[in-house]
Amino acid sequence: MYKKELDSFGKQTTKDLVLNYIKMGLKASGAFESGLVYETSDKSIEIKAPLHARAMETGRRKGSLPPVDDILKWVKLGKIVKKDDITDEQLAWAIARKIQRDGIKVPNKHNVGKVISSILLDGRIAKLLEQIQKKELNNVEVEIFKYYKNV
Repeated sequence: MYKKELDSFGKQTTKDLVLNYIKMGLKASGAFESGLVYETSDKSIEIKAPLHARAMETGRRKGSLPPVDDILKWVKLGKIVKKDDITDEQLAWAIARKIQRDGIKVPNKHNVGKVISSILLDGRIAKLLEQIQKKELNNVEVEIFKYYKNV
């Protein structure tokens, strides 16, 4: 029923989300852009992002140890300057422990925040709803015309 409009919305929105996260300097491993997908049906759309997207948007509470393997991949990409006397593994564990102890506050000097909400709340949802409303109104008008034509 609205699949064309929803597919167009999903394609453009996921593209804009990736461009925004790159522009904001948040690209590390590329897991966000490769894990960002949308699914549509005739009447709905769902945009799915990797779990760490929430931390990029709003930060992370202290408490549990984050996935050290993911942090190690990030360290190996060279996204952080390290001293020669520490291994990548040691640095990844130190970062994980600091996140566990303090969490991640967003905004911060590396992430101003709102990487996702600044895109989703830019008026595009209202525009999509307006498109669907116009299409539905047109469908109603066509049905009324058909009804009176056959009367």
